[in-house]
Amino acid sequence: MAQFQHCADALSLPFLLAEQPPLRRCWSYWASVAYLAVDFASILSDRWSVGVLMQEVAALYGAYSQGKPSVLPELPIQYGDIASGNAGSRKKGQASAYWRQN
Repeated sequence: MAQFQHCADALSLPFLLAEQPPLRRCWSYWASVAYLAVDFASILSDRWSVGVLMQEVAALYGAYSQGKPSVLPELPIQYGDIASGNAGSRKKGQASAYWRQN
């Protein structure tokens, strides 16, 4: 259990947003099994988004471990396109509908 205590100690520290990224991760190995612990500053994510991320990581890992390509669908537009104003007017409409729906 000492392997997990290392991660717990590392991930329990407060975030110093002026000095470090708002994301931390820690790998731990126990009985030939790898564990990944991830910690987000609350400014970076919310519970719903973390749930989506974990589902996608699980799906990607499942495909990768079987030698298959990504099982995630391509998104029609990226959030960064909307935020930067680089989405075309047709794509903006599609993107707005996508983000309202999801």
